[in-house]
Amino acid sequence: MKNAIILLLLSVSVSTYAQVKIVDAKTDEPVAFAHLVIDKGKFGAGSDVNGVVSLAELSDKMQNAVDTMITIRHLGYENFEIGYQTLKQLSIIQLTERDVILPEVEVTPVKQYDYVVLKGFYRSYHVEDNVLKYYTDGIVEYCISPNKSKMQFRLLEQRSFRNQDLIDKLKQKSIVVVEIMAKIPRIDGKTIQQELGKEYIFQPHENRIDILKKNQKVGFVQSDLNSDAASISVNTILPNQEEKFSIFGYTARMQKYERMEQFSISDINQIDVPHLESYMEHTRMYFSHKKDPAEALLEGTTEFYVTERQYLTKKELKGIKWKSDYSFPKSSSFSYEYWKDLEQYHIPASSSQIENELGKSLIPY
Repeated sequence: MKNAIILLLLSVSVSTYAQVKIVDAKTDEPVAFAHLVIDKGKFGAGSDVNGVVSLAELSDKMQNAVDTMITIRHLGYENFEIGYQTLKQLSIIQLTERDVILPEVEVTPVKQYDYVVLKGFYRSYHVEDNVLKYYTDGIVEYCISPNKSKMQFRLLEQRSFRNQDLIDKLKQKSIVVVEIMAKIPRIDGKTIQQELGKEYIFQPHENRIDILKKNQKVGFVQSDLNSDAASISVNTILPNQEEKFSIFGYTARMQKYERMEQFSISDINQIDVPHLESYMEHTRMYFSHKKDPAEALLEGTTEFYVTERQYLTKKELKGIKWKSDYSFPKSSSFSYEYWKDLEQYHIPASSSQIENELGKSLIPY
């Protein structure tokens, strides 16, 4: 009987779970829309609006890579690396909140400014059929107009990479996917909350507003009084559903469109783009053409981290040339290795899996 009990305890200790929940290490609140990056930069899985990760979805991506290390990434937290076998034995994973270092430079007194200029680091990458295809990062400035209806940008430093072997291989297909998920972040003059349409309902709670779509929770607006910060997180695609659209013979089945913004202000009724601290969007879709029914799985993530905020007048901005094309830049131009300065702003690395591919499977433009 004693041996049977020991065997039972051992079997429980090594059992695997069907799902794992990702939570904040301090508050135990669920961490929504964290992404699990696996071998060679592939997207393994992600947490839903309740912080839950399906291990069945992750297992489908792992194939035979039983010893693979996984990097768990989230806009507001430090990267967390864990082995696949270890992860399967856990029911909860705690992430440590990322410290935000944002020196604020007021060139012009706040009461007299005409524009807010947000300067920061961006990165964006595109994975196609579980293979890393494009990557870009750089230093960018955004100029917010007084009425916040329009925002322009300019690239200060930038580099881009491509998987030429994969591109050449895909050229042999009769129909080539033209969509590139990697891009310059499109920071508009409105917050996510301000952009959501009438089909969304906002349910207020203490220090939190739940976002509902067709009576299902798809996101939230949350305040952190201790760190004087607030955040918005939403997936505009309903759980276990997809949105389908077609154009020029192409058809897309979108399964995820996650967006997240973090702000350096705790009052959730006062958050606006000038207080933006970081931004993320993640898309997952199947793409096909009417002449080729075979679908391509496209996944992309784009991030932006503010490193400097300035309040400037029209006179101070005179002569600066701004851009409006947010598409993937097929070139590189930089005067210093800016990507080595991320630690001083506590900006998390992309992941060891992606960084290891830069200069190898991904070659620079």
